[in-house]
Amino acid sequence: MLTWESLEFYKQFITFGNACLAGVAIAGLLKDDKSRNYFACLAFFIYFYSFAWPYIKEADPEKLLRYIVTSTSQLFFAGTVFYLSIKEMISRKIAASVSVISLIIIFAQIYRLVDRHVVDLPCAHYFVVNVVQYLNCLLVLVGYAGLIKWSFKTKQGDSK
Repeated sequence: MLTWESLEFYKQFITFGNACLAGVAIAGLLKDDKSRNYFACLAFFIYFYSFAWPYIKEADPEKLLRYIVTSTSQLFFAGTVFYLSIKEMISRKIAASVSVISLIIIFAQIYRLVDRHVVDLPCAHYFVVNVVQYLNCLLVLVGYAGLIKWSFKTKQGDSK
């Protein structure tokens, strides 16, 4: 069923996904392969998750499994970025930043799981939803920060 909440969810994820695709294009134009690989990886996970979310919600009416799936997918994303950094396809600084952000997202999701089924604090839902949205935005900004740093480093290297 289409609700206002689901439209907001899709708007958020499609916006992040489009920002990642723009990052892929900009990194491709600047020939920054590491940033391009990070943005492509992030875009893949964002679009995959946004298309899988309705099926996850449908399979989980008790609202228990969705937090485990979300935490697991975030852990899988961090692991993928770490693996790509080992293969030197993504910057290690970006991988370290993504690992920290992913751990905070995983903690927030597990906190919400425990809160929903054990404590049920009324303010925890808004806290977790907002924190996860801001951290997802930060995942995109980490890629752009690496892209900006790379372009300044390249510009300084050209002037010497």
